[in-house]
Amino acid sequence: MDTKYAPLTAQEVADGLGTTHKIAREHLARLTEQGTLGSKRVGDTRVWWLLADRTHREADLRRERELTDQLLKTAPVAISVKNAAGETIVANRRAQDLLGLSEREILDKPEDVDEWDIFDATGEPLDPEDTPAARVYQTGNPVFNEEVAIRRPSGEQMWFSVNAAPIFDDDGTLDRVVSAGEDITELKKRERQLEQRKSDLETELSEILGRISDGFYALDNQWCFIHVNSRAEEILQHTATDLLGTQIWTAFPDAEDSLFWEQVHEAMDSQEPVSFEVHEAHEDRWLEVNAYPSKTGLSVYLKDISQRVHREHQLERYEKIFETIQDGVYSVDNDNRFTMVNDAYLEMVEYPREELIGAHSSTVVETETTETAQEIQQSLESDEVESSKLEADLYTSSGRTIRAEATFALLPGDGDGYERVGVVRDVSDRVARERALTARARQQKAVSELGQLALENSDLDDLFKQASQRVAAVLENDYCKVLELDATAEHLLLRQGVGWRDGIVGTATVSSVEAESQASYTLLSEGPVIVTDLENDTRLSGPELLTSHGITSGISTIIGSLEAPWGILGTHATEKKSFTDEDISFIQSVANILAEAIERQRYEDELEALVEALGESNERLEQFAYIASHDLQEPLRMISNYLQLIESRYRDELDDDARDFIDFAVDGAERMREMVNGLLKYSRVDTETEPFEPTDIEAVVERVLANLQLPIEQHAIEVAVEPLPTVSADRKQFEQLFQNLVSNAIKYRSDTSPQIEIGVTERETDWLFAISDNGIGIDTDHHERIFEVFRRLHSHEEYAGTGIGLALCRKIVERHSGRIWVESAPNEGSTFYVTIPRTEVSNE
Repeated sequence: MDTKYAPLTAQEVADGLGTTHKIAREHLARLTEQGTLGSKRVGDTRVWWLLADRTHREADLRRERELTDQLLKTAPVAISVKNAAGETIVANRRAQDLLGLSEREILDKPEDVDEWDIFDATGEPLDPEDTPAARVYQTGNPVFNEEVAIRRPSGEQMWFSVNAAPIFDDDGTLDRVVSAGEDITELKKRERQLEQRKSDLETELSEILGRISDGFYALDNQWCFIHVNSRAEEILQHTATDLLGTQIWTAFPDAEDSLFWEQVHEAMDSQEPVSFEVHEAHEDRWLEVNAYPSKTGLSVYLKDISQRVHREHQLERYEKIFETIQDGVYSVDNDNRFTMVNDAYLEMVEYPREELIGAHSSTVVETETTETAQEIQQSLESDEVESSKLEADLYTSSGRTIRAEATFALLPGDGDGYERVGVVRDVSDRVARERALTARARQQKAVSELGQLALENSDLDDLFKQASQRVAAVLENDYCKVLELDATAEHLLLRQGVGWRDGIVGTATVSSVEAESQASYTLLSEGPVIVTDLENDTRLSGPELLTSHGITSGISTIIGSLEAPWGILGTHATEKKSFTDEDISFIQSVANILAEAIERQRYEDELEALVEALGESNERLEQFAYIASHDLQEPLRMISNYLQLIESRYRDELDDDARDFIDFAVDGAERMREMVNGLLKYSRVDTETEPFEPTDIEAVVERVLANLQLPIEQHAIEVAVEPLPTVSADRKQFEQLFQNLVSNAIKYRSDTSPQIEIGVTERETDWLFAISDNGIGIDTDHHERIFEVFRRLHSHEEYAGTGIGLALCRKIVERHSGRIWVESAPNEGSTFYVTIPRTEVSNE
C-alpha cells in the first residue's frame, strides 16, 4: 500500500478537515461506495484509504477537491486556507458570516484591517507571528484548540477555538495551512459568567464563614487548613495565617489518637457528619464539634458550650436537690408553664408529672396569683429584691385547697430569659394556728376593752350594745343579743343586740320556760349551749326570734350565776358553723364582764343610797354636836360660876377637903368647857367656812408665830421657816391648822435646845408642807390614833389639852382635799406632813 495513502480514521479525517466526525464519516462512506476509497475494520476502528489507481486517483482527487470545496462551504465552522505565501485563498461561508465580511474582503483583507485586533486566551494582544496559522508556518506542526479573540472595529469581540494544520505537497514542502475556527463566543461568555459567579460565590461564602459566630475551619483531604474564621482563631488560639496550609495533626499534635482524631476519621471514612463534645481540661472548657465530610475535605464547626454544660451540670445538681428536699419545687418559663416539678410538689397538687409539665400555672393557682408572681419575677430580674415570698391558695386535682407559701428565685432559661423557680411549702397548719391566734387576740382585745368600758361606763345599755357589736364582729356572726330575765322569771326581754329587725330591740321577748326553747335550755344548762344546725338539733325547736331570722347556729350562755341568772348572752349565724373552745371561752368571758358590771351597778346603787343615808346621818350628827356644844356652854359656865361663888362666900366654913373638892369640880367644869369649845370648832369646820382664796402661807405662819411669841421666847425655841408659797385655801382654817401644829411642837418640846422647822416641797400635783420638831416624839403605834377626836397620849397632869387639836387639823386638811400624817419616833422628834393640791392661784 502506498504510504501516501495511508489508512485514516473518520476522526482523523474530520480533525484534518476541521469538520465533525459525522460529516466526515458520511463523505467517507459515499466515497467508498463510489470506489474511491477502500475501507475495513481494524479492531474497534474502521479505517479508509485511497485506492492507488491513477485514473481513479485523479477522479478521486477531483471528487476530493469537489468534496473539499463542498465541505469548506458547508462546514459549520469557519475555515480558511492560506497558501504557502501566507495569503488567504479560501474562506468558507461560516467564516464570512462570523466575520461579517465577504470572501473577497477576506481574501483581499478588509480596508479597515488595522482596526481589527486579535488576542490570545489570556486577553493579551496577539502578534501576527503568534497566530495559530503563523506558528504552523513556523513549525510545520498542527496547532489544536488554540483560543483566540477577534475584536471588530465596532468593538464587538468574538472568541474562536482554532485548529490549524499544514498541508504539504508531494515533495514535503508546506503548501497550505488550513485553519478551522469554532465560534466559542457564547461559551466564553458563559465561562466568564461562571467564573464571575464562582468569584461572587467564593466572596459570599467567605463573608458567610466570617459571619459564623461559631468557630469554623475547613480542611482539605490532606488534613491541611484551607479556611479558619476569627472565632476558630480564638478557640484554637492560633492565627489563620499560622494554620492555613498546615496539617492539623502538625499544628495540634495532641489531637492525634484523641476522641477528635477518632471521630473525624470516622466521618471521612463513612462520609457521614459527626457531632460530639470534647472537654479541654487545661482550659476547663467544653466544645461542641460538628464535622461535615466531603470528598475534598472536612468542614468543622466549633462551639464553646461551657456555659451550657455547666448549666446542665448545675441543673442536674438542682434536680437532685429538688428530688431530695421535702418541700415542693417547680419551675415555670416566661409563659408561666411548668417546665419542672419535683415529687413533693406532685404529691402536694395531686397531678401526674406528665399532665403538669407544660400546663399553665393557673392550673393550680388563681390568675391573680400568677400575675403577682410575675411582678415578683420582674423585681428579681431588676435586682430590686434578692428574694421574695408569696402566700396563696393552691388547688389540687381533687378540688382541695391548700394554703401554701412560695419562695421565688430565678434560673437562666434556655434563651435570654429566666425561669422562675418556686419552693412551695404547705402552711395550712401554720395559717390555721395564726388565724386561731389572731382570733384569740381579737377576742382577748375585745374582752379587755369591754372590761375597761365596764369600769368606766355606768350605762349598762351602752355596755350591752357595745358588747353585742364586739361579739358579733369578733366571731363574724350575724346576730348577737343580751336577754334580761324579767321579774316573773317567765320571759326574757331582748334588752340589746345587733342584726335584729328594726324596732324589736327593747320590746321583743322570748319565753324562759317554753320547752325546747334555746333560751330555756340555756337557763337550765350548767355551761354554754352550742348549736351548729338548729333545724336538725333534736334538743331545740325555736324560738320564733331565731327561726324568723333564719338562724342556723350559735352559742348562748347565762349572764350571772346558775342559781340567780340575770339573763342570757347569745350570738348566732345564718349558716352552719362550728365553734372552738376559744370561741366558747370568749362568750363566757364577755358574759362574766356583763355580770360583773350588772353586779357592780347594783352595788353602786346600794352604796349610793348608803352614802346618801350616811351623809344625812352625819349632817344630823354635826347638827347635834353643834347644838349640843353650843347649848352646853351655858350650863357649864353656870356650874363653874356657882362653884366659884360657893368657894368665895363659904371659904371660911369649908374644911380643906371641901375646898379641894370644889377646886376639882371647877377644874373639871373648865376642862369640859374647853372640850365643848373644841368640839364646837370641830363641827364648824364644814359649817362655818370661808371661801378658798389665794392665801400667803408665809404670812399665815408669821401671824401664828406672833401669836405664840411668848412661849417661844420663854422656852428659847429656835424656829426656822423656809419661804412658803401662796395657795388656794381658807385662810382662817389654815391659821388654825398651823396654830395647832406649832403649838403641839412647843408643848411637846425637848428639854434642851428645842427647835421647830417649817418648810415646803413643790411636787407635781401638790404642795408638801413639813412641820418638824426635835421634841419627845411619838411611838409608831400612835401615829394614826392621835388624829382621832379626844384621843390623848398623855394625862391632863402631864400635858394640858382636850385631844381635839389634831382631829381638827385632819378635818381642815381633808376639806382642802389634802392629807396629813406624822413620821416620828420617841425622843427623836416629829414631822407632820400636810399636802395641799396645787391649783392655779389668782390674786384678783
